[in-house]
Amino acid sequence: MNLKIKGKRIMVVDDEFDLTLFYRMSLEYHGIEADTFNDPHEAIS
Repeated sequence: MNLKIKGKRIMVVDDEFDLTLFYRMSLEYHGIEADTFNDPHEAIS
């Protein structure tokens, strides 16, 4: 794994709940914090 991304935080926005769950679980497995949203308006605020 690239050590430059470890401990970073990203935002994932998608209208499919299953996809955002998959992305969050995969990213957190690799040590990356992920905020996931299914509503773009909620993600912006």
